[in-house]
Amino acid sequence: MQAKLIVYLLIICFTSIKTVEVSTVEELVKALGKARAGQIIAIAPGIYDFSEYEKRTEFSLESSGTKSSPITLTAQDPDNPPLLKAPSVNDNFIMHIKGDYWIIENIRIGCGLAAMVLDNANYNIIRNVEMFSIGSGSVIIRYGSSNNLFQNCYVHDIGINRPLFGNAFVIGVQHQEKTTASDHIAENNIIDECIFRNIAALPIIIREYANGNEVVNNVFFGDGISGKNGANYFISISGSENYIHKNVAHRNANKNIVAAFEIKKVFEDTGDGNKFENNVLFMDRPYGEIDREKRMYVVDGEDAEFSVKNNKVDYGEGLLDANSEEFYNSELVTFLE
Repeated sequence: MQAKLIVYLLIICFTSIKTVEVSTVEELVKALGKARAGQIIAIAPGIYDFSEYEKRTEFSLESSGTKSSPITLTAQDPDNPPLLKAPSVNDNFIMHIKGDYWIIENIRIGCGLAAMVLDNANYNIIRNVEMFSIGSGSVIIRYGSSNNLFQNCYVHDIGINRPLFGNAFVIGVQHQEKTTASDHIAENNIIDECIFRNIAALPIIIREYANGNEVVNNVFFGDGISGKNGANYFISISGSENYIHKNVAHRNANKNIVAAFEIKKVFEDTGDGNKFENNVLFMDRPYGEIDREKRMYVVDGEDAEFSVKNNKVDYGEGLLDANSEEFYNSELVTFLE
C-alpha cells in the first residue's frame, strides 16, 4: 500500500513539473526563465505585456529543449489564445528566441516593434501563431538560426509606423563583404501554409548567405505593399539554393508590385541555384504601371542562375503556363521537365 502511494505521488509531482499553467505576466516570465526540456508552459487567455513585470524589455526564451523533449509554449484554450505584446508599436522585440527545440503554438503576438527575433536558435517549430500590429518587421531569423519551421501562421498589418522596414519575414542578415562565418548563416528554415496581408514592405526577404530555405504553400496578398525601400515584390532573394513552390500570390492591382519574385546577386557567389516551382500568380496585367514597358515577370532575376517548373501566371485574362523566357528576366533561367 505504501509503495503504491509513493508511485502515485511521484506521478502527480512529475505531471505538475511537466506542465506549468500561467495566468499573469510575472508567472509567464518566471516560467520562461526556468523552462527545461519536456516542459509545457500553458498560458491562460488574456493580455500579457512584458513591461508590466519588472519593466522587462521582451519575453526571452533562452533555455533549450531536445529533439525528443522539446519545450512547448501554448495556450490553455486554443480557441481563446493569449496575446503577448509590448507597450506600443515602438517598443522592442516582443519575443526573443535564443534556444533550440521549442514548440510555440496557438498564441497571438502583437503591438511591438518586432514580433519575434531568432538569434542562434535552431530546430524550433512556430505554428498557429497570429502576428499583427507590428511597427517594423515581424519575424527576423538571423545569426546562425537554422532548421526552424513556421507553419500555419497569419501575419498581417506589419510596418504600421516604419513602412521602410515593415518586412514580414527576414531570413539572414545583410553583409558588407563576402563571408563564410557560420554565425551569419541562416539555412534550411521553412515557411509553410502562412497567410500574408497588409505588409508594408516585403512579405519575405532571404538575405545573401541564407541558403537552402523553403517557402511553400503560402498565400500572399499585395494590398499594403508600399513600394518603399525596394518593396516591389512578394519575395526578394539574395541567398542561394532556396526552394519557392506551391505558393499563391494576389497582386490585387497594387501598382507598387512590379514582379512576383526578385533575385539580387549581392556578391558573385550569392543568388544562384534558387528554384521556383508550381507557384500560381495573379498579377492583373502583363506590364507594370510605374514602368509601362517593363514586363510583370514571374521572376525578375537578371544575372542570376535559377530554375523554374510549372509556374502559372494570370495577367487579367486567365492563367497561363509560365514556361518560356518571356516570363523571366534572365538569360540564365533553366526550365525543368
